[in-house]
Amino acid sequence: MVIDRLLARFKIQTKVIAFIVPFLASISAVGLSGLYASNLLQTRMDMSNAVLQSLSGFKSVYAGMTDFLKNTNEATRSALSLQVKTQSDLLQNVRAGANSGEGEAEINAAITGTTAISGQIDQLWSRYQEEVSTRQGIDTAIGAIVKLQAEIMGYATVSRDDLAADEGRAKNLLRDAEKLTKGSSIIAKLVTEFNAKTVPQERMDALSGQFAALSAAVKDISAALPTDQRLLGDQLKENLAQLKQQLDIGVVNDATI
Repeated sequence: MVIDRLLARFKIQTKVIAFIVPFLASISAVGLSGLYASNLLQTRMDMSNAVLQSLSGFKSVYAGMTDFLKNTNEATRSALSLQVKTQSDLLQNVRAGANSGEGEAEINAAITGTTAISGQIDQLWSRYQEEVSTRQGIDTAIGAIVKLQAEIMGYATVSRDDLAADEGRAKNLLRDAEKLTKGSSIIAKLVTEFNAKTVPQERMDALSGQFAALSAAVKDISAALPTDQRLLGDQLKENLAQLKQQLDIGVVNDATI
């Protein structure tokens, strides 16, 4: 009743405005609340999308790191560095779009970890280059060792052949020396026995009895003499032939002796 009497004092336009303004104000408040909620929801959705992209980026970085470790070369290193940079830029955008204090510690930790990956990539690449250099040095050293081994084997083979040849020559010289010594002993023994006899027949008998041995000795001596002493061997053969001729004639006297 009081309200009716109060409103009765105003015009109809005033009454309409009095009812419409609160209604419009409530609609505006609802609209503004909806707009704020819509913007907040859009921000949340953008943030969620950015988080999903960052998670996908970490997956790509992990795959790139695995590929780099399995097949370390300039191409995989460049690809991994690009992935890490892209992920770092994405995380920077996420931090810039996040509300103050909302997940800031986690985002900063992710950015720090991503930055650390870049440093680890550089360290791994440096270690890889050192390994390649070391392997090349080892390969070079092994090549030099193999070359030296081949040279040593060649030298050893030549030395072995030379030693074998020298040994063969030494054995031949020893055999020749033995023949010369044995032959000279036979000749010396025959000469001594021949000179010890005084009767011509006894001398001829001594010579006849030792002729076979003398013949063999002359043959061995002629074969064992060096090249520059071949003349001596020919002389011995000639003397042996003369002795055989006298023995074949069978005439025994001082002239024959």
